[in-house]
Amino acid sequence: MKIKRLMIGVVISILFYQFNSFAQVDTTISIDPTAAYLRTNDDPCLDAIPIELSTLSISGGDYLRLAQLGDFNNGPGGDIYKRMIGVFSSNDSLLESSLLHRIPGAIDAGEDFVTSPTYVGNLPTDIPEDFWIDTVIVQVPDSALFLFVSTHDSWYWDNSDPDSDFAVNIKITSPPIKISDKSESNILNNYQLYQNYPNPFNPITHVSYRLPRTSNVKIEIFNILGQRVLILEDGRKLAGYHLIDFDGSQLASGIYLYRIQAGNYVDIKEMVLMK
Repeated sequence: MKIKRLMIGVVISILFYQFNSFAQVDTTISIDPTAAYLRTNDDPCLDAIPIELSTLSISGGDYLRLAQLGDFNNGPGGDIYKRMIGVFSSNDSLLESSLLHRIPGAIDAGEDFVTSPTYVGNLPTDIPEDFWIDTVIVQVPDSALFLFVSTHDSWYWDNSDPDSDFAVNIKITSPPIKISDKSESNILNNYQLYQNYPNPFNPITHVSYRLPRTSNVKIEIFNILGQRVLILEDGRKLAGYHLIDFDGSQLASGIYLYRIQAGNYVDIKEMVLMK
């Protein structure tokens, strides 16, 4: 019975990928840590360069998985400012840096990330339409033609990227998984650990979860003996949908359990690694 169940799972996984081919877009774009679309008068701050969606065969309605790569130097503070933010726009131009809302064509998408004031003059920088990028899935608005990506920083004179690894990876992906027996509004207001996909997998699978508010999150993977084999996530995460790539190439084939602890929320799900 177990073998039959696993074989059915494999067939479902194969069918899923046959009818959901999202591999046509998978690109990494370097980001200049001194480039911004936030309000700033700092020198040598540069204007962020818009990413033209059509050149990547991306159109309105597509779901994008955006992942931040690398980090940048932030003066004496070291590599601590690793946050990346993005905003969709119908316009490829930016207004002058002294204006609060620099993106005339900004379009709301994702969950707003409230930026802090600038260091110089305590000027506000927040753009309501932008969103935080760590690893996030967002749907491209129908009227969006460009994507601006920038560091979340407002003191650009000390930013540098000596190892040239600060970048954003962009993939077209499937929509976030929804649970049929719960309304979307109920899901958004509650913690949720989703079933990994594909499952069974070899060796890559995706683990996703949703937070209704900023929380300390810990996701651990255990073998069937209850022994912890890996910590997949451990830290403070912002509210919203999060997706993690899990590479099981260093583990033996078998059944594993993954558990999330976020606030008072605890949940456990099963995954199957088949090599």
